[in-house]
Amino acid sequence: MRTYLRLSLLCILLAFPVFAQGQTNGTITLAWDTSASMADNEPIYAFRYLDGVFASNPNTGVRLLEFNTGVKETNFRVSDGDWSTLKDYLKDLKYDGIALYGILSDYLGTEATYIYTDGDLLLEGDKLAVEVGNVIMSRATGESQRWLERAALIYRGEYVQLKPKDSEINASSGGAIANAEDLSLIEGTVYIDGTPSRGVLVQSLKLGEEQRTGPEGKFSMNSSIGDTLFLSGPGLESRMIITGSDKLYNFYLNSKGIDLDEVTVTGERLEEPEMVQTAIAPRDKRRVGYAVQTIGDEDIDEIETDIVQTLLSGKFTGIELARNGQDASQFVTRQMKSIVLNNYGLIVVDGTPMGRSDGGGHTNNNAGGGGGAKRVFDTSYLDPENIASMTLLKGFVATNKYGSLGSGGVLEITTKNAVYAKSGQKPEDALKVKGNIYEDGSDPALVNFSALTELLRGVPASRRIDRYFELRAGNENDVSFYLEAYDFFKEDKPVDALRILSNVIQLAPEDPEAYFMVSLGIQELLYAGGSRPGFGGSRLQKSTEVITPAGQILATTLEKLDPQAFQGKVHQAYLKSDAHLFEDNIKGLSRDYRSLKATTGLSRDYATDLGKSVAYLASVRSRDLGNEKPTIGVTGSYPARIVFEWSRPGAQFVLQSVNPQMRYYNWDHTELGEVNRLREEMQTGISLRSFDLAGAGSTGEWIFNIENAEDPALSDTPLMVGCRVYYNYGSPSVRMEYHTTTLRPGEKKQVLRIPVN
Repeated sequence: MRTYLRLSLLCILLAFPVFAQGQTNGTITLAWDTSASMADNEPIYAFRYLDGVFASNPNTGVRLLEFNTGVKETNFRVSDGDWSTLKDYLKDLKYDGIALYGILSDYLGTEATYIYTDGDLLLEGDKLAVEVGNVIMSRATGESQRWLERAALIYRGEYVQLKPKDSEINASSGGAIANAEDLSLIEGTVYIDGTPSRGVLVQSLKLGEEQRTGPEGKFSMNSSIGDTLFLSGPGLESRMIITGSDKLYNFYLNSKGIDLDEVTVTGERLEEPEMVQTAIAPRDKRRVGYAVQTIGDEDIDEIETDIVQTLLSGKFTGIELARNGQDASQFVTRQMKSIVLNNYGLIVVDGTPMGRSDGGGHTNNNAGGGGGAKRVFDTSYLDPENIASMTLLKGFVATNKYGSLGSGGVLEITTKNAVYAKSGQKPEDALKVKGNIYEDGSDPALVNFSALTELLRGVPASRRIDRYFELRAGNENDVSFYLEAYDFFKEDKPVDALRILSNVIQLAPEDPEAYFMVSLGIQELLYAGGSRPGFGGSRLQKSTEVITPAGQILATTLEKLDPQAFQGKVHQAYLKSDAHLFEDNIKGLSRDYRSLKATTGLSRDYATDLGKSVAYLASVRSRDLGNEKPTIGVTGSYPARIVFEWSRPGAQFVLQSVNPQMRYYNWDHTELGEVNRLREEMQTGISLRSFDLAGAGSTGEWIFNIENAEDPALSDTPLMVGCRVYYNYGSPSVRMEYHTTTLRPGEKKQVLRIPVN
């Protein structure tokens, strides 16, 4: 009976609108939600209601407020009840970004006001503080409807329910799901080696959806009975699970290691084993296989300028270069020859396997499978003077340690850099590596502009926003599209850039990575450096059109990004105009710093960066602290300090730094180079690395390139990388800039190019 009465009242309301604010002789305010979620919210029902409003107020001014991450104000005039000009304008509106209701509230007054919105609340704590008598019109249902009704009730406004919007889920082109009834929300927790872990990729192969686990390994996503979930992550053994009728799941994954059962060991005194030197450490000769040979730096003649000469000088037995071979990577061992497989051996430098040359195979039994190689990896950059030891592994020891890659033998090379690093000493020249000369502009894989950027650059500046909306029509659900569009507009149109960036939250409102991406972009808008239009060194972007919405979004990201949130807290503290609030923030950050227990390399990076960030913040606003300056205990000054942070803990990439002497060095943040660090990032949620540029060789131009090493076949989720640069760190003239870049899987870009004085 109650349902019947409600429907009857609704029909009466639609047929004969009741206008709570009645007739007015002044100006009517119409607030129209232009966020992306309103794009398919047919306005015809709002128009019908407004027909009655303007029939009661045939001659009036209209103040139109278009709101999403900002508010745009336009004035219209209605004469003799004709509001067709305003209606046509509303029909042509473009919808983008998320709605920030707190910002709209600052524009509302006691005059006749009508607010049209869907109540899609994406930022926790956001409030629609209407004035007495303001009318909220909506087609919302469910929780959004209840939220709007509460707002009207609390602030003594009015709520008008228009025809409810149908909430249907359309089938994809593959026809996997035909009706909403086929879908259900499933939740679960992913454990790695028994520990709940974030950052694990959960993919629905039936629906094409994907999500990464958040804090405590939690995830939730739409699925259906018989769906296949694929779970994967760096350093993990992937799993495929068929879903049933359950709504709650626990998934257990193992890291790529071997767990040994507990055993009880008894024995007798053994003779002292005969030890042989390997590239890693002295080992029992009986345990390393039948063929291990090692030479030290004293065995390498000074006249040898290439390791090929060392290999051919008779210091190793059973090793030779392939016929016509010219590089050390083309070595072969006599015991291992095959007419069907690659015969070349594997070279490992300081524990990192290099690329293996391709011998071609399917030829005669000449060493290397014939003459010229299909692909040869260059080892000429290795300087014999910088080699501490070389160990040749053959037989079972090679294959046991390196699998099939060791079938042709393994040459383990330990450089003096690695030896000094382990001992804590510093060599006279720690960079005696040849061939790592960077040639600017010579890398064909390095891209400076995305395809989207090229399309936007090809139109006049006055049409670029319109062109963005045209291109968005086929990319509504592509995170990379919004990040690349943000990157294009951030310099000249920061207000538009912020709105575009907020779409990332609209696409994935429950994904912490989405909030982290947005927080990185906000930091850049607030602290972008250089002489670009609208920005200035470490000074905040002065426009309230950026600061106010950016501050509100940033406050919400802090709830989603623990422990990465500390950097957001630093920026939020900077935004505090009240000195007492700023002082409270500084004290809280100082307590956070002192409570940290830095026991690993990653946690030490985290603690160091937090301490230095707080020290920087205190120095630039020292006047607001008086005698309450925090004692963080961070000392030292540098020409520059650089901190990289990335949106997805455990993401695989290679960061290349090029010093002023044009020498390049790669940090291999992949399963091959840093598998333990990647696993720790996924478990803790921390993702940052800092570099202090100091010393005589640090003056000049530095270049930083980054390559997304994620497999495009597994995921198309982009990686966003932020970079904070402190100039003259530790001095009164310290200033900060912030830069970001977005990389699709497999993409390589230049993230930073800076002068250091």
